[in-house]
Amino acid sequence: MKYYDSENRRLVFAQESATPDFWDRQWEEMRSGVRYDTVPRYSLHRSLTRRYLPNGGLILEGGCGLAYISYSLSCAGYQTIALDFAPKTIEYLKKECPSVNPIVGDVFNLQLDTESIDGYWSLGVIEHFYTGYRPILKEAYRVLKPGGYLFLTFPALSWVRWCKAQLGCYPHWSGDDCDRFYQFALNVRAVEQSIKSVGFSIVSSCGHDGVKGVKDELFGCKLVGQWLYDSKKLPIKLLKHGLDRLARAWAGHMRLMVVKKAEKLMNE
Repeated sequence: MKYYDSENRRLVFAQESATPDFWDRQWEEMRSGVRYDTVPRYSLHRSLTRRYLPNGGLILEGGCGLAYISYSLSCAGYQTIALDFAPKTIEYLKKECPSVNPIVGDVFNLQLDTESIDGYWSLGVIEHFYTGYRPILKEAYRVLKPGGYLFLTFPALSWVRWCKAQLGCYPHWSGDDCDRFYQFALNVRAVEQSIKSVGFSIVSSCGHDGVKGVKDELFGCKLVGQWLYDSKKLPIKLLKHGLDRLARAWAGHMRLMVVKKAEKLMNE
């Protein structure tokens, strides 16, 4: 169920609280039959990392889940730390994919030295905390080396979602259903302001996953939309690729940001 929080200009998704136990169950369902030597290398994340960071750097994936991104980056020559607060998932990774260096950890309180990592991937993490995400950004800033990069994604209040909210398409969020809070679709401007207040500069910010945004918000028949989204047939994949490029800016389900920690001054 989606609600509109008019005070903070964001959507609230209520279903089940995203606890460590919840994520352990989710990842357990998804890992059936997974073989890391056949996992796609996720070229977007790989190419984006290579654009900003040389091979050999140390990359943290905070909230790694099954650590597909860490695996892809380790195959590309990066050192990785795959961190998650779901203990059973990390135990699974230690057995099945130890090369990603899996550890149990808390993105609010990273047990890493200050200025110790070159890059940080945070994919769909900051939106799951009802009390706010600024402490996560502050921790990211602390552990990144000067000149390091944070690669950040989160569900966003796209133009389509904003228009639907103005038309009253979502019920009003009163805050009475907090026990079932799952995630936000965040106000992009508010996230950008928080990023800058912590000390980062924004290198790029763009809509991402336009197909899912269209499927979730515009398709009248969810079954048809889901079938199109999941289809592996080449004509459908080409159609989805074209639709994604057209829809990212105004209907993207996610926002993808690259932000940078400033270099140290020469006289420091």
